[in-house]
Amino acid sequence: MSFDNAEQRRAALARIGLGQCGYEGCTFPRRSDRSKHCHQHYNRQRRTGHPNGKPILSRQLKPIDKIARQYIETNQEASPIAAGLRWAANWLLPAQHSGDDWQDMSYPQVRDTLIFKLERDGVEPVTILSRLATCHYLQAYEPRTILSDQHFEFQVGKLLLRLKPFPKLYERYDRVSGATRGTYLKPAPGVFRWAYKSIPLEAHILARNIAEKLHEPEVWKTKTLAPMKWALPTHNLQSQPESKK
Repeated sequence: MSFDNAEQRRAALARIGLGQCGYEGCTFPRRSDRSKHCHQHYNRQRRTGHPNGKPILSRQLKPIDKIARQYIETNQEASPIAAGLRWAANWLLPAQHSGDDWQDMSYPQVRDTLIFKLERDGVEPVTILSRLATCHYLQAYEPRTILSDQHFEFQVGKLLLRLKPFPKLYERYDRVSGATRGTYLKPAPGVFRWAYKSIPLEAHILARNIAEKLHEPEVWKTKTLAPMKWALPTHNLQSQPESKK
């Protein structure tokens, strides 16, 4: 269906009872009466956490993550970094395996099972902390990488849970190529937001401090931990118990 001008588009939308997409500048119709976005922006929000967002690519992530890991390992005996590593270890350990019946599991159960698999597969606390610090670095110093708070929450949760590949659900035989292809779990967006909610505020403050140091490499390459710009709370970084729905 093509239109010569915006007036014709609006008239057609009015006839079929659907309004325009809620994203600013988009003139396509909403995908349904209960949705505020068109199909394109709806699918993009489910994939990235923002109607016009993009996922964080490996070429953006890996160089910063490598430097963040080096910084954490260099200063791992300093009290703030040691507290952050304790938090990361605590984040991995309490998770429970709720089974493999993914469709009948709630968002917190899927999150806990994926975190359990990270711990079982040998993901180290330093990897968790460096990935969180990398996300804060990209938010602060890479323009247009993170578009909103919701986009940031989604990407942080997704990048933490994707430190290992998602579980394989089943395999199927491709008659055209003759190869056996695996179908992997695709968690709902709510799973990534639940993963973000499990991170305490103190861990975000520490990750933000690490991002500040990564932006000033001459400070930490001397193997001394400069004073943190953002004050940490006096108590240790511990993930608080959370009630499950």
